Amino acid sequence: MKNTVSEDYKSFIGDVNHFISLKRRLLTLKGIDKSSKFFTIIILIVLMMVMFSFITLLLTFALAYFIGELTGNIVWGFLCSAAINIILLICFYLLRKKIITDPIIRTFSKHFLEEYED
Repeated sequence: MKNTVSEDYKSFIGDVNHFISLKRRLLTLKGIDKSSKFFTIIILIVLMMVMFSFITLLLTFALAYFIGELTGNIVWGFLCSAAINIILLICFYLLRKKIITDPIIRTFSKHFLEEYED
């Protein structure tokens, strides 16, 4: 009887140790998953911002030359396109919470607070 209890106790301790190591491994894998999603989102946001900046720059030059052709003075074209960019900048600043901050918060919270299906 004594041998059986001792063997059962050792088996139980072995099972608990195995469970703890599996739980630690699961937490590590969840951490890797969350951090990879985080870095993917950050890289995607940075790439989109860079591409958006180049597109905006090229469209601004095109608009400046177009307005310059219409007015007959290229300087007026660049001044008008600069004024449009300033107006857009002010609009983005005033709406920054609604069009920038809130979507980023929703995206991160959706990816980091989702429940794992086991």
